[in-house]
Amino acid sequence: GIDFSQAMIQLARTNAADVNGASFKVMDVERLELPEGAFDRAMCGFGLMHFPSAAKALAELHRVLKPGGKLACSVWGELSKVEFMKIMLDAVKAVAPQAGFPPGPPMFGFGSEAALAPLLKGAGFTQLAFSAVQTELTFRSFDDYWNALVLGAARMGGVVRSLSEDARQKLMQRLKEVTNRRQGPQELMLGATAFLAVAVKP
Repeated sequence: GIDFSQAMIQLARTNAADVNGASFKVMDVERLELPEGAFDRAMCGFGLMHFPSAAKALAELHRVLKPGGKLACSVWGELSKVEFMKIMLDAVKAVAPQAGFPPGPPMFGFGSEAALAPLLKGAGFTQLAFSAVQTELTFRSFDDYWNALVLGAARMGGVVRSLSEDARQKLMQRLKEVTNRRQGPQELMLGATAFLAVAVKP
């Protein structure tokens, strides 16, 4: 497993401490320090929308796969279908219209065959297959939801942390009002759609 964040790698090592053979390294996906044709499978989970160049990342994943090797990657679907993020963004726009995402690739711009197919083909992949998966994310409480997006989501957290204390309090209150309608007896459930792609290195 690779990530460019040392903290994420340490977390992965901790969580997978009892997984035989698992190893993790700090590495840039656009410049993999791995030999060509070394792997049977590669997975990229919700990463493409964070890389400076998705095309370079896919080209590197293609390089390190063996002929016949498969790539599986996931991204978020269109924003309208990713409820747990959309309600946060809608609330931010309501309390702080001037706020915006830090510069970077479009968070919700890869969730379609039209967006992903040219990138995968350009990297040399064939036998492309796509599917959209609708699910619900479960949070134990509003605080868990808030912390997941503010502490666990890099760019979303940056948006929230850039707000004034007054704006953050207004944002939290607005979100509580919205999510209260989805709060069950013991948990908060919010919808999300993931878009999945599988491709083969010929």
